Amino acid sequence: MATPVGAVGQSLDEHAIRDMVSGNTATYFSADLSAVKSYFAPGGALRGLYKGREFIGRWSVENGRLCVDLPGSVDDACRTIVRRHGHDLQLFTKAGEPAGNFVIEHGNPEGF
Repeated sequence: MATPVGAVGQSLDEHAIRDMVSGNTATYFSADLSAVKSYFAPGGALRGLYKGREFIGRWSVENGRLCVDLPGSVDDACRTIVRRHGHDLQLFTKAGEPAGNFVIEHGNPEGF
């Protein structure tokens, strides 16, 4: 049974998500627990590194969820972002399942 998102913190709204990710880099984990590092360029371009391989895709915010669209992916890649304990961020699936932490770095330090 999924933990209600509201029980662990406050869901970020669409404006807060856009303001937080646009022009910044995030580290999070995929469904197989592999680290993903992504640069969320203003305008919706997405570039990053996953399992040692570079990728290019698109990002958007839909219905209060951060969505990532990668070529060839069939996964529902839209996640709710919840702020816990002040600054900690956690991702949740559409079904309300925890999907790992979400860590923001300002700018594009990796040069994606």
